[in-house]
Amino acid sequence: MRMFVQAIAVLLVGAYCAAAPSSPSVDSAWQLPKLPHGNYPVDREWYPTLARQEGMEGTVLVGFDISDKGLPQNVSVIWSENPVFESSAVSFLEAAQFTLPSNWSRSDALRRWRLGFVYCLDPSGQSDQFAIPVEKIYIIGSRLPKAPVRTVPRPNSHGSCVTTP
Repeated sequence: MRMFVQAIAVLLVGAYCAAAPSSPSVDSAWQLPKLPHGNYPVDREWYPTLARQEGMEGTVLVGFDISDKGLPQNVSVIWSENPVFESSAVSFLEAAQFTLPSNWSRSDALRRWRLGFVYCLDPSGQSDQFAIPVEKIYIIGSRLPKAPVRTVPRPNSHGSCVTTP
């Protein structure tokens, strides 16, 4: 089952990375620069064990800078729906590596970036909406036996937490 959950996480991160541009570009609707391509860690279970046992889902908004070597730095939680997810989101981001465009030092090098983390258990009713426009990372866990269901699963098989590429 753990391999299944990791495979889903890899597919979601892969779909996100494939859709991410290799250099910062501006989203015309919100006028926000896009994050550079991120190589995100998929080598471990990122869904907190306590949260899986208790059936908890939630969102975390994280702010960070990107060094000239493509490493996240000054990572901090801006807002969290549930504190149980905060350390996982920070650790996940600190383990990432961004591929920077050649003009990085002249473009968005001094910009403070934001990334939204959506933690959900399959099937889920967890919303993936944030109060501000933000790129998202989905961390999906398997629902443990006898864990309480705290959000009502959506009519489709995966709820709003899982995006389709």
